[in-house]
Amino acid sequence: DSGSRGVCWGGLHGSAQALAIQSAAAAHPGITLVVARSSHQAQVLARDIELLSVRSLPVWLFPDHETLPYDPFSPHPEIVADRLKTLASLAAARQGILLSPVSSLIQRLPPADYILQRSFDLSVGERLSIEEFRRRLNHAGYESAEQVYQSGQYAIRGSVVDLYPSGSSTPYRLDLFDEEIESIRLFDPESQRSTGQVERISLLPAREYPCDEAALEAFRRAFRLRFEVDTRQVTLYQDLRAGVLPQGLEQYLPLFHPQTSFLLDYLQQQPMLLLQDGAYEAAEDLDRRTRERWEQRRYDLERPVLDPEELFFSPTELRTRLDGCRSIRLAGPDEETAGDVQFGSDPAPDLHIHERGREAAAALLNFLDTFTGRVLFAADTTGRREVLRSTLAAFGVHPEPFEDFAAFCGSDERLGLAVLPIEEGFVAPGDAPQGLALITESQLFGGRSRPKVQRGAQRADSERDPES
Repeated sequence: DSGSRGVCWGGLHGSAQALAIQSAAAAHPGITLVVARSSHQAQVLARDIELLSVRSLPVWLFPDHETLPYDPFSPHPEIVADRLKTLASLAAARQGILLSPVSSLIQRLPPADYILQRSFDLSVGERLSIEEFRRRLNHAGYESAEQVYQSGQYAIRGSVVDLYPSGSSTPYRLDLFDEEIESIRLFDPESQRSTGQVERISLLPAREYPCDEAALEAFRRAFRLRFEVDTRQVTLYQDLRAGVLPQGLEQYLPLFHPQTSFLLDYLQQQPMLLLQDGAYEAAEDLDRRTRERWEQRRYDLERPVLDPEELFFSPTELRTRLDGCRSIRLAGPDEETAGDVQFGSDPAPDLHIHERGREAAAALLNFLDTFTGRVLFAADTTGRREVLRSTLAAFGVHPEPFEDFAAFCGSDERLGLAVLPIEEGFVAPGDAPQGLALITESQLFGGRSRPKVQRGAQRADSERDPES
């Protein structure tokens, strides 16, 4: 029973994890929470699930801040926007896949009702007072700018308001007639040219902490009570008094909110938990590194820091909070597991076409002769797909081209070729789906650098999880 506690799925190689996760989520009536051991792993899983999607389930990635504990600078606004967009989506979520690196899961979050209280909609024909709107934007953490170019910014020029909502992929331009929204247009922040019109937009808060004057005053009061320091020597405190939001204010989140939340507090019901191998060990390592950085900074009177327990859940607390979930552990490919192994897979074979000392493509042709299941060749790009097609044709192998993985799965063709820039292939001799081999260019042409995943290798990951 995949829904029982303590089930272990082992032998999952490469992107086979993405198929196992989709199968588990499709069988579960609620949210499936996948806890990855690192930010990089979470991003890889999110991309593989998208590429190997065979079911129309929503997928959310709750990203890491990509800063280290007690760093004196803030996360990139796009990261904050992605986090807030995910948290806002969870309020109405009923089924789907939520991916989170363990580094995000141990972070204390704003109260679950914080986002709803600072979100609002705008529609064509609605009355809009410029000064009142400015106050609402400031209240939601938006930053005034001469020209918007990233999430969380706005610019007001007479009767025109440029706005880049948090979590949106594009900015909007509001044209006002008197105090009425006459039109809402999408526009390119680089060329400033309009690219279309919409009737309605939704705005999320731009930050994970409130920015109105009452909230900032409450923060300053909490800061004075928490730290016995001369605030005249604390640059962060003086910046706030001057009306400037300093970098790294996220490191003081608990001083903005009477209480903080755990990620599961944003869900309507307990999720099913899929725990990647090494996740709890990564939490232990993160806790150790956090305490080391805290020891280095705890006596800094010019920038005092909160205790680790105030900002993060400890590994013990994490286990306790997740104990209530039905769980499946995704064991590593080299880990020995007891009992029946579900969704087992084998590593993709070494099928180098031009291996020294052997006849060209001998390993590939032998594999195709002996493997009884279906085979899908995965190319990194459209151009590489055509190169791969002509190379295989030279050896008498003619895979049918497909638009995506789902199209191949829905066909009866034994050999297929598609653009799937995944990192690792696999061989699934049993289920998910029956007798499938996914062969990447790495298996055919040897190792080579793979394209970066989303934002690429982050400094935070390099310190937290050198092996990803």
